[in-house]
Amino acid sequence: MRQSKAVYRRRRLALLLALLVIVALTWWGVAALRGGGAPASPSHGAASATASSSASPCPTGALSVTAAAQKSQYSVSEHPELTMHVKNISKTDCTANVGTSQQQFVVGSGTQSLWFSKPCITNAADQTRVIRAGQTLSGSVAWDGTTNTIAACAKSTAASGKPGTYWVTASLGAAVSPRAAFVLQ
Repeated sequence: MRQSKAVYRRRRLALLLALLVIVALTWWGVAALRGGGAPASPSHGAASATASSSASPCPTGALSVTAAAQKSQYSVSEHPELTMHVKNISKTDCTANVGTSQQQFVVGSGTQSLWFSKPCITNAADQTRVIRAGQTLSGSVAWDGTTNTIAACAKSTAASGKPGTYWVTASLGAAVSPRAAFVLQ
């Protein structure tokens, strides 16, 4: 007994959809694994090319870095989602290393810095990108409420993750953002 062409089309469509779901779940899983202390590569900007184009390196002051928490308030059981925005504020396209080797988030409270993302990045890498004039690239990381030092990723939960007001800064190379505040309740 031979099945109709419609049955074969439905099966192919179902197989294609299953394959798309698997690819999406794999991508999401990799992104989730990178969120626990390793900033993601900046994204969400307009299309950009690799450094192979004719753009020159970004001069000092061409990039503006800002930090933000995705929400202004979190419960103490949540991991605040922190975002770095890097904007080319010059009038020309330029290239910059926006890789994880150049990124750092710092979380603190009052005058004390509590958590540094850079020592916890495994396999930090360079990623030179063309950033178009006016383009903003963004990358984010989740803070797990632990503390560490600028020199080591040895995490401690003794002095953090308690209710209160916290701040975050983001840096890309020498460019450092102003502080952005968020609250743990």
